[in-house]
Amino acid sequence: LPSIPPGGKVQISINNFTYTPSSQLYMSPQSRCSKQCQCQYGCVDLGSGQMKCSPVPLAPSTDAPIEIPAGSGVLVQKSLVLGELWTLSRVTKTGDGADRADGTPVPGGRSYDGHDWEAVYSLLFDFDCSYDNACHVMLPLEEGQDVHYLLEAKLARALTLEEQTARLLVQGTFGPTQGSIASTSLLSPEQWMRSQMDMDVTSLREHYRRRTTTQLRDHSPYMNYRPACESGTRWNRYAFSINDVGKTVDMQTLSNGRILLSIDGHSRTEVDSTDWNPTIDAPHSLCTVNEYVGGDMILVSTTSLMFNMECEDSTMQAMVSNPAISFTDTSVLSTLTIPVAIMEELYPP
Repeated sequence: LPSIPPGGKVQISINNFTYTPSSQLYMSPQSRCSKQCQCQYGCVDLGSGQMKCSPVPLAPSTDAPIEIPAGSGVLVQKSLVLGELWTLSRVTKTGDGADRADGTPVPGGRSYDGHDWEAVYSLLFDFDCSYDNACHVMLPLEEGQDVHYLLEAKLARALTLEEQTARLLVQGTFGPTQGSIASTSLLSPEQWMRSQMDMDVTSLREHYRRRTTTQLRDHSPYMNYRPACESGTRWNRYAFSINDVGKTVDMQTLSNGRILLSIDGHSRTEVDSTDWNPTIDAPHSLCTVNEYVGGDMILVSTTSLMFNMECEDSTMQAMVSNPAISFTDTSVLSTLTIPVAIMEELYPP
């Protein structure tokens, strides 16, 4: 042939061309590809960064799990047997910070009863199930760790009647008890469902309201205080509340040597002098209150005109404990709002 100069063109004519169709419908597994239709099981990234025809979908058996190297892109067949569960997990043997470095499989996907593969906690693999009876998944590399992936098949064992009943109650109620399992096991699932539907309607809202005693500090057009002696009324054992913040705590020494504490002329409690000994001069105003017996309270020695300023000055503060309601001198009870309750000290608070 004559030499062809750079940029030159050659025209070739074929006069006798024949075409014989091949019996091969698809490209061979591991062959490079560019379209899904070229491959029987899809054109996928097998981990090399190049698109190749996927090999035959992997399918484990109950006695032969399949180990898959990390960084692989694989096609896994769907579980087609009823009562058989297929799982795809990561196994980490060594490495700093490895989860379950003892080799215990960490699940990432599952397929059962002919369903597509689906992600499961904690690895949550990303499956592409656009293939016929199979799904593609990329299994990531783990830097600095000895990692591989395990494809396993497990057969579900037959459940006992008690286990079937417990599962029904887990799915249909707030949970089983030994009594509910015993009574429900006498019924078929259909009979149990009918018995539930035939019950009288109950109200969770009514049940909740009867058993809660939310503290109401102010009057409301939608709620009201319970009468003091009504069943379910909540009585507090602590003497001071946040409603007392900013008020002056008056102290009076009684004939028995104890100290009577009161606010706005109403007696709150008696305390021993050793339990109430603020390190600041009277009058004492409340800055903060923790509403439980023994809760911290901060007092300041001030008048109402200087209250906010003094509450921010730690040098003017004293810390005391919120005392329990307790009276030994019954003569002071005339200053209490009727009805009267004597709260005995309990342990723990």
